[in-house]
Amino acid sequence: MPWPGSTEFVMRFFCTALFSCLGLLAAMLCPAGLLLAGEDSPQGSRLTMDEMVVTATRQDDAIAGLPKSVSVITAADIALAPETDLTSLLAREAGVSAGSFYGHDRFAGVDIRGMGDSAASTVLVLVDGFRINPPDLAGPDFSAISLGSIERIEILRGAGSVLYGDGAVGGVINIITKKAPQKASGSFRASMGSYDAYSLDAGAGGRAGGLGLGVSAGIKETDGFRDNGYLRAKNASIKLDYPLFGRVSLVAGGACNEDDYGLPGPLGADEAKSSALRRSTQYPDDGGQTSEKRARLGFTVDMGRWGELVALRDWRWRENSFVLGYTPLLPRDRQTDSIDEASSNLDVRWSVAKEVFGRENRLVIGGDRFFTDYVREQQSGATRQNSQVLAWGLFARNRFDLTDSLALSAGFRHAVNEVASRTDSLVQFGATRVWVGGPHTEKSASHGVYETGLTWDVAANAMLFGNFSTSFRNPNVDELAQAAGQLAPQTGRHLEAGGRYRAGTSAEFSASLFSTVIENEIYYGLDPNTLLAVNRNYSQDTLRQGLELSVKAYPAEKLFVWANYTFVDAHFEGSGRPVPLVAAHKADAGLEWQALSELLVALSGTFVGSRRDGNDSEDFQHPRLDAYTVLNAKIVYSLWGTRLSAGVLNITDALFVTTAYSGRGYPMPGRNFYGSVEFAF
Repeated sequence: MPWPGSTEFVMRFFCTALFSCLGLLAAMLCPAGLLLAGEDSPQGSRLTMDEMVVTATRQDDAIAGLPKSVSVITAADIALAPETDLTSLLAREAGVSAGSFYGHDRFAGVDIRGMGDSAASTVLVLVDGFRINPPDLAGPDFSAISLGSIERIEILRGAGSVLYGDGAVGGVINIITKKAPQKASGSFRASMGSYDAYSLDAGAGGRAGGLGLGVSAGIKETDGFRDNGYLRAKNASIKLDYPLFGRVSLVAGGACNEDDYGLPGPLGADEAKSSALRRSTQYPDDGGQTSEKRARLGFTVDMGRWGELVALRDWRWRENSFVLGYTPLLPRDRQTDSIDEASSNLDVRWSVAKEVFGRENRLVIGGDRFFTDYVREQQSGATRQNSQVLAWGLFARNRFDLTDSLALSAGFRHAVNEVASRTDSLVQFGATRVWVGGPHTEKSASHGVYETGLTWDVAANAMLFGNFSTSFRNPNVDELAQAAGQLAPQTGRHLEAGGRYRAGTSAEFSASLFSTVIENEIYYGLDPNTLLAVNRNYSQDTLRQGLELSVKAYPAEKLFVWANYTFVDAHFEGSGRPVPLVAAHKADAGLEWQALSELLVALSGTFVGSRRDGNDSEDFQHPRLDAYTVLNAKIVYSLWGTRLSAGVLNITDALFVTTAYSGRGYPMPGRNFYGSVEFAF
């Protein structure tokens, strides 16, 4: 197969990268005053080039020295942002977009670099390093994570398969929860808003006798802006660490989440655009419940000059029951489908930093093993899907300083995925319905993926980087259960070049160019032979290439501004057809103005360009999703340790959808308001 988009494309990519780097170097040579008006601000801590992150290397490394595009959302960013849900906060970042079904985090997804409808399986989401992507098509549940429990969020764009394995294709999002503080402290937050929404969040923690303990809990309820769009959710978590002896420390934790939700379903294009009809539903009795529990136990060993050893064992149990397409002709229990999942993960890694030939060398070696026992009962189809998935891998990554300004990194993973499945049938014997076992099938796949990167510190406050990596994604259990023939794993090749520049404490700028080619990309569509919707591999390779620009700045002492722009050209290499649900253009901007010592005003806005319908991979028979712009605002008043906030979302009352299939879309909320009070103790 030819390398991405043919030799002509490779030359075009590198020429564009070269001119972009020359432009970045020119900007570096300009005085900072040409970039910004005003003096350097003491608030420069909101700039992130010096932030230490772990997601990109599984070691503590500064963003400035990484050969990848990485960004960080801090607890301060979350506290001051007008947005009130996690997916909207993530979607403010360059290269990141959100798709929602019902206007809240439940069933919302996050896309990185134009993965489109497959983002639920091609963007890996972690909580403290544990993957929360389920083994089916449901996608990670962002509503199960309380915003108040988050310390920081690290976003790695592009392939992360070497360090994280299956599904780390478009990028990796690592949500890091708060550790126990040195001194006993806590916080409480209460919020109310439109659609009879309210939430309560509380957290506390501290240290005593070496034991560090942190706990958090939250409740969130809303009727939703649509009929039958309600959500009732509650969650709790605990996190502790304790020095057992010497340099060995115990780490443990757990979390649980329960929710009850309505499923109002899609609307036709005319209804979704109608102020009077967009809140209606054709499915007033559809809905479901979920119960999820997670646990962690492990230890860390500080080996001094020989590095650090980490061993973690994680478990997750998920139960989900739901009704789709309710009819009064049958009892509700005869229409209730269910999912039971029990998953476990073992993660062991050793990292060390040592001098080799007088230069710093940073090495991480590890292995992981992920196992899932999954059962899905479908009353409507009278089938029960039983699946067991075992995935394991061994990996190594090394970074070596070639010179004082040049560093080379390289990594490799060997991965194996094994799936055993059986589909039972619900058969009627007289007055009794009995599950009858079906045939047993087994599938296996192995992958060898690698990455290599180069960073060049062209100045004390500027660097350039480039990297090449490969990725893979195995079909999940839903896709294997309804597949057209032999469903193959998909593989990807990723090329990226970019740079970062910081102008003192006044501003920072980042830019990256990327190209991704995916072979055998998995999608859900019509089988031309049977005309039935099944999971298949695209017959043509898909190509995603684009540009990401981002700037953060303090143009005045009490004013912080930020903006980013993303361009993505996602299409099929043979035909040039665009990949569905991927916008070519996206832009975000915002500001935070400290109007008074106690008063802060925050504004933010997002523009998303038009996209193809989710079922338009084969032809263009459905209308495009319209472009939209959403503006948000928030006022924060702080006094005596108490913070009062009031905000408005979608100020202009824009009518828009983020997701649509076959011309039927899921409308998003119009203008709505909220207020909150928060205090620390």
